[in-house]
Amino acid sequence: MSLLTNEEIKDNTQTQHPSENGAGFRFETKIVRRIEEIPASDWESVYPPVLEGYHFFKALDDSNLQQFSLYYIIVYQEGKPAGAASCFLMDYSLDTTVQGPLKTFTIFLKKNFPALFNFKSLMCGLPTGQGRLGIVGEPIRTFEAIYKALEDIAEKEKVAIIVFKEFDSSYRDALTGLTQKGFHRFDSFPNTEQEIRFESFDSYLKSLSYATRYDLKRKFKKVDGQVPIDLEITDRLGGALEEAYDLYRQMLLRHKTIFEVLPKEFFIRISEEMPKETKFFLWRIRGKLVAFAFCLTSKDYFLDCHTGLDYSVAYQYHLYFIRFRDIMGWCIKNGIRTYEMGCTNYDPKKRLGFEFIPLDIYVKHRDRHINPLLKVFCRFLEPKRSDPFLKELSKPKNQPRKAFSWGVFFMIILSGAINGVAQVLMKKGLLVGSSELVWAGIILYTSDFFLWMLILSRLDLVIAIVLASTSYLVLPILSIYFLHEKVSLIRWVGIALIMLGVYFVSRSSGENKK
Repeated sequence: MSLLTNEEIKDNTQTQHPSENGAGFRFETKIVRRIEEIPASDWESVYPPVLEGYHFFKALDDSNLQQFSLYYIIVYQEGKPAGAASCFLMDYSLDTTVQGPLKTFTIFLKKNFPALFNFKSLMCGLPTGQGRLGIVGEPIRTFEAIYKALEDIAEKEKVAIIVFKEFDSSYRDALTGLTQKGFHRFDSFPNTEQEIRFESFDSYLKSLSYATRYDLKRKFKKVDGQVPIDLEITDRLGGALEEAYDLYRQMLLRHKTIFEVLPKEFFIRISEEMPKETKFFLWRIRGKLVAFAFCLTSKDYFLDCHTGLDYSVAYQYHLYFIRFRDIMGWCIKNGIRTYEMGCTNYDPKKRLGFEFIPLDIYVKHRDRHINPLLKVFCRFLEPKRSDPFLKELSKPKNQPRKAFSWGVFFMIILSGAINGVAQVLMKKGLLVGSSELVWAGIILYTSDFFLWMLILSRLDLVIAIVLASTSYLVLPILSIYFLHEKVSLIRWVGIALIMLGVYFVSRSSGENKK
């Protein structure tokens, strides 16, 4: 990934003179590669007062990041700081947010058509959290100066996609002009927060549903009576760094959606830059580290950033919930009023009383011919399309389930036929050594992907998957005629039973109309 040189950065310093109507101001925009090139007082006078601020960025700069290349933009209006934004370059895969069966299919497509998913991207925001902008000057022109700097970086770096990453709804008015610039807004993974108004952990438990409260007490009683788990809270990992980072890596390997991977150096640098705000929670069983949490805290706000678990014992000792109990107890004891726990893993967080904060992503492909296609593509890849919990959460209350229709059923039959023909072509191509047939099958697979996205947008996932079993009838017929394969009587009986199941599912779906 190429980077701007110091000379190129200097060339990017912009000066906007007063406009012709006399209502303008003189703006100067500075682009730098390291946050320390901007005076801390200038940055902090305009950037929101959050934990992930100036010193957090400095820790990232000093951590030998390989996945991201960070940039910082600061705007001066009449010589005074007026706006600030962070951004970063990365090679982004559009299916990062996809989960479940759809992920398997996108992985297959990426192997054969990598350019279809992977783009060099410039993202305005933070690699490790939600996006923020600092604007205290004249709002419209300050934002225009920030955006012009983003375009300059994108042009220098030959970036395909510009993204405003994970901004909460409070920024919608400020970012509304992006749609006029060709950006498309999509739902991202929501953030999670909980307001703490409890005198003790027991009073917190009473705020939960009976089922959740009973389940947690059962887990705690089992673990507390089985093995002693020791907790240490520190601002530096020290000799525990290697063990803690190994647990962090274990978590990443099991995570369904991974955006950022922090290097080991970051956990050292953050302690040096933010010793008062950094908290490491370390849980040990018989001296062995089995769980850790990296958190940031300031006054009455607590940010639960990253975690790691030893999955050889994590489920046996319910470490996720032990971890939460100890952190929540610490927050209550220390007067924390807001506990932020980040994105993903929503089901337990919902049961634990967390609220979901919607986050937006604004995306634009710099090629005006490709940009309209990107809008359609990204709409199908929104997290709520493949995450069952988010899909259910996004539905308006009392909304009836999507019902079966013959038009959708026809699309499913067509999808099954395309899928079957694609597999036959690839099999035939492999048998006779014809790359043309193999590629024809791959192209059909790709077209079936977009048809399947259309089906999922109109029908419940469970019903769609079952109805797609009609391909079990199409494939044997095609195999008999084109591959000369034999299908035994017992196999036909099995196929008939599957078709009978498809019939009953279609009937049950039709009942949703009533």
